[in-house]
Amino acid sequence: MRIPFLLLLATAAFLLPAETLLAQKKPAPVLAEMGFGNCYKVGSWTPLRITVEGGDKPSTLVANVWAPDGEGTLTSISSRPFNVSAGGLATIELLVRVGQLDSSVEIELYDLELNKAVSKRTFTTHRDLDKAGIAPGEPATTRLIVEVAPSQLGVASAEADKTNEEWYTQDVVGRVTSLDALPRESLAYEGVDTVVVSTSDRDAWSAMRPDDPRMAALVEWVEQGGRLVLYAASNADLVLGSGGSLETLSPGEYTGSVTLDEFGPLETHVGGNEPLSRRGRLRLAVPTFANLQGDVELSLGTRDDPVPLVVRTRQGLGQVVLVGLDIDEPPIRNWKSRDRLVEKNLAFPNDQPSTDTENYYYSGPDDVTVALEQKLDAALEQSGIRTPPFMAIAGLVVLYILLIGPGDYFFVKKVLKKMEWTWITFPAIVVATCLAAYWYADYLKGDSLRVNQVEIVDVDNTTGFARGTMWTHIFSPNPDRYTLLLDAKSPAGTTSELAGSSVAWMGKPSSGLGGMSNEQGMLPGRPIYAWSPDRAMMMGVPIEIWSTKTFITRWETKTDDQLISNLTRTPNNLVVGSVENPTELSLSDCMLVYGTWAWRLGDLPPGGKVEVTPTSLGDPRATRRLRNMYEDRFNFSVEQGSYYERQQLLGRLDLAALAEMMMFYDALGGRRQSHQWHRHQHFVDLSHSLDSHTAMLVGKCDAPRSELLRAEDSESVESMRGEKDVYVVLYRYVLPVAEDSDEN
Repeated sequence: MRIPFLLLLATAAFLLPAETLLAQKKPAPVLAEMGFGNCYKVGSWTPLRITVEGGDKPSTLVANVWAPDGEGTLTSISSRPFNVSAGGLATIELLVRVGQLDSSVEIELYDLELNKAVSKRTFTTHRDLDKAGIAPGEPATTRLIVEVAPSQLGVASAEADKTNEEWYTQDVVGRVTSLDALPRESLAYEGVDTVVVSTSDRDAWSAMRPDDPRMAALVEWVEQGGRLVLYAASNADLVLGSGGSLETLSPGEYTGSVTLDEFGPLETHVGGNEPLSRRGRLRLAVPTFANLQGDVELSLGTRDDPVPLVVRTRQGLGQVVLVGLDIDEPPIRNWKSRDRLVEKNLAFPNDQPSTDTENYYYSGPDDVTVALEQKLDAALEQSGIRTPPFMAIAGLVVLYILLIGPGDYFFVKKVLKKMEWTWITFPAIVVATCLAAYWYADYLKGDSLRVNQVEIVDVDNTTGFARGTMWTHIFSPNPDRYTLLLDAKSPAGTTSELAGSSVAWMGKPSSGLGGMSNEQGMLPGRPIYAWSPDRAMMMGVPIEIWSTKTFITRWETKTDDQLISNLTRTPNNLVVGSVENPTELSLSDCMLVYGTWAWRLGDLPPGGKVEVTPTSLGDPRATRRLRNMYEDRFNFSVEQGSYYERQQLLGRLDLAALAEMMMFYDALGGRRQSHQWHRHQHFVDLSHSLDSHTAMLVGKCDAPRSELLRAEDSESVESMRGEKDVYVVLYRYVLPVAEDSDEN
């Protein structure tokens, strides 16, 4: 028996290929790092860095990343092809969107040469079980602040006193210790509120150039509406000087530095009693600039020769706060009032309710975006999609119980007089009831696709940069899959050539059914739908019969459709001048916002012109506080009315009013007045860019603009827009304001 067995083994060895007999090492993911210092928010795009170990031979791979959306449905996004050498390490970066707090991320490596998947690994959030696992996500209603420095800058301790009582609204600080770890795409900062950067590490900043993708991404994010606090003193020449990595964010032309020895104004500015130094007079170098732009918050030096130390400047749609100090170097690092300085620089609004409403408990939506989605869903009734009232459903249920119980009994006993007939009548009633229920649902819901949307388009009138944010609420009359891509329109209504775009599901920042604050994690299985590698297309998104799903789309482009503005600041900090519309865009119900002031300007048609002048209180265009104007226009005030009426405030707002609240959330008083958080998609709020040199004109466009198209196949793309669909389009032009010559 032994000889035939040996012959069988020899034959098998001859017939089988060598790779099946020898253990072949395959490429495998060995490390996954999510977010900024392991901090990221669910429901937002965030960077994922994957380290791949090569196998026995060089490979060309694609990484497929699986993660759940806000409803727990498994999604997939793929990286660009990359190479890994035999036995070597390769690190790639791509953006992912995770929809559950405690979700795992699964990474599959696909070999393009072998045309098959070669390895797969799940990175869990349970680090006691998986040492290489990822960190769990933070709730969408937290405020994410990113520190970029080798050591702590004091942000966490500065914001510690402002920590809210609820864990899902706290400030979260992620620290990036190396510039090499910064993301290479501006969209990676979508969930970030503020980036705080120290430039004290000369070696690290010497290696950075303006064309470095990490610096370019940071600059793009700021110009698209981000907020940067920059500490630069000893290395300001490397960062803000000619050819510096962040030169475009400088508040002026860097001219050098000046040594100062008097810092009393700084100590007074922070409001503390601790002197900056207890060992004699300090001498510190502070950067200086020519042609300075922005608002100087603090100056040192003399009255005749002031040296700006803290400058807030609008850059594009965003803001840069430049502080001419090295916050992580002595003596500032050891200063006991450093936390108060950082708090002053961050200047976050007070999130606590006002005195008049502190005893008022609000039980509405957790975030303004939840109210927006609810309003988009309620707008379906305007297009013929109706929801039966609760009492009608309850009555029908009672009727059904009566039919299958006593009704059937009396029918077979008194009418048919044969109890055995119940074997026929009972299922007949059940079938008839099911058919009637289906007919009633079809009668209410219909068989038509409905698409409601809100779009906000921001235009920097100085540079022509434009960004769009669009929320699309799709009602599907049938169980179907949708492949979606964006058709962005310019203010003139023509298709725009985009610099970048992304289409994504919109999660619900709450702990209720379908909310992202659930900790259910990722369900096992294969991905249900996927993105294209550039995130411009979603493929195969399932929507069940008579169900809805909301999507958020973001895009950037350049436009020539700019307004002609001639606005000047007056000595009493108002503006006068004119705004002219040379474009083909027709704007209605326009409002000009400057600081905390607002003017109602009426309509601005193509070729039209409006004057901004001081007016009396009786004039409809009178200057008013922005908050008061908003309350009067939309009857929104949490300080008036009964308890029940206050609970229903958001329900009374229409889509345009909710969009305006999101656009000027902090300027309107934020949560202090609205009792709403606006953390999930805070990038819509440009209140921080309303400095003394900036005004914003908001107007409604009555014609639809951008939309999501449905692709049936690679060649067939069609519009989903219908005549009964509801859409709201708001344009916000960011206009420069000149100083009055009398002020100079």
